[in-house]
Amino acid sequence: MNKDAFHNAFHIAKLSLFNMRLLHDIETASTGHSDIGALKKRRCRLDSVSEPVSLLHQSAYLGHAYVCLVWLRETVKKDTAAEAQYIETLPKRFDFSLVEKVSGPRDISAPKEKLRLIRNAISHAGVTFEDDRFLFSDRDPRKKDETETVASLSWSGVGMLADASLFTVNDLIYPPNNTSEGIRQAADGLPKPSM
Repeated sequence: MNKDAFHNAFHIAKLSLFNMRLLHDIETASTGHSDIGALKKRRCRLDSVSEPVSLLHQSAYLGHAYVCLVWLRETVKKDTAAEAQYIETLPKRFDFSLVEKVSGPRDISAPKEKLRLIRNAISHAGVTFEDDRFLFSDRDPRKKDETETVASLSWSGVGMLADASLFTVNDLIYPPNNTSEGIRQAADGLPKPSM
């Protein structure tokens, strides 16, 4: 494993989690603080965005998912032992039954297959949005799929999967008995809304 590349990728993903948590904190605090509300109004006006707008929207979740499920994951995949541990550990951190198959020929009953479909959809612009969920579409040319397989996951589910990926890599770099550099996974994280 190239430790420098691994640590650098992890650090960037950790900053993505920081941004998500900070946006959550700002969004929560904006209710009672007119300064934050005024700042949001000004930015909406300058960027021609209709109000109201939440700071935690589709692009925030999709960006965080890209960093954690595509970019960081590609770094992990370069190390066979780390990849095997990642694939074994991630389903213990995330409930893959939340990912629902919508249509298509591919068997995605295994967590590894659901992860592959989501990762490929994000990586190849196969993501569409509905009011409360993402739709992930992917066609596997190696299996000669003629049509795409589509799976869905709620916004909060996407955030939880991205976080689970990050926490799994955290434990690969900083084993659970060494918490000096690792990230905190305690209650100060993003809320886990009911699905």
